[in-house]
Amino acid sequence: MDKEQFYKALYNATSGTFRAAGISTCMGWMQSYDDQGRPLRTDPNYLHYIIRIDGVDYAVTKHEWMVYVWKPEVAHEASYGWVWSQEILDNKTLYIFDTTPDYVKEYYEKKRNEKQSPDKTE
Repeated sequence: MDKEQFYKALYNATSGTFRAAGISTCMGWMQSYDDQGRPLRTDPNYLHYIIRIDGVDYAVTKHEWMVYVWKPEVAHEASYGWVWSQEILDNKTLYIFDTTPDYVKEYYEKKRNEKQSPDKTE
């Protein structure tokens, strides 16, 4: 299954949330919203779960907007702590998805540009 097909299968299997029952850290966070009331932050907790797609078990770790899918052969040993190791990411991930909504990317890009542009009120 290619990356796009897997993304769609995972999206459908999790009802579009990329979340499933599993192990999670427990941190609170302050939410902020754009001018249309849409959330700009997501849950900062690590969520780790096993999901079966087409008869194959995959370990999935969700942290903030990022979704890490581990290779099936390591599914039952994978851990959310693996996202901290670039070597493990390079060798044991099947796919990495950035699920950041476009409006969030655009919001922060606009904020960065505003910070970098000189003050025009002089």
